[in-house]
Amino acid sequence: MKAFHLKISITFLFFVLIGVGCEKEEDLAMAEGYVVGSFVADVIREGQVTGEKTGRGYCILLKGSKNKSMDFYTFNFPDDFFQFQEELLIPEYNGNNCGPNFFPDSLKYIYKIKFSYQLVEELNKVQFVTGACTALYPTFAWDDFKQVILFEPTVN
Repeated sequence: MKAFHLKISITFLFFVLIGVGCEKEEDLAMAEGYVVGSFVADVIREGQVTGEKTGRGYCILLKGSKNKSMDFYTFNFPDDFFQFQEELLIPEYNGNNCGPNFFPDSLKYIYKIKFSYQLVEELNKVQFVTGACTALYPTFAWDDFKQVILFEPTVN
């Protein structure tokens, strides 16, 4: 009888772990949009700049969005997904407002993608600053935009 209860318990634990570990499809949203800019920032931990850099962040404007600049930013967009012109990826951020480097208007709708995404919970967000003006006074409104994790981006 003990062996039977042990088998049931292990089986139950196995299914619980599988359920917790799997992405729930209903948690993912599908979207179409455009990669419209990028940035590299300084990592913050415990309120201090660490000297480390983030991976390249990419700005995404959703198709049909009322926002003018972007809707989301992500740190997990594959760097080799598009062959971006080198001058689009430097400098690391916009030194005038400590925001991202947005692509010129002529390229705003060139890098079209379709993807599923999930909003990043506050505790899991990459904490960063883009230049001294963000640390002193946030001139670019990063808080107006959501950090997301992309899943299965495709060229659209």
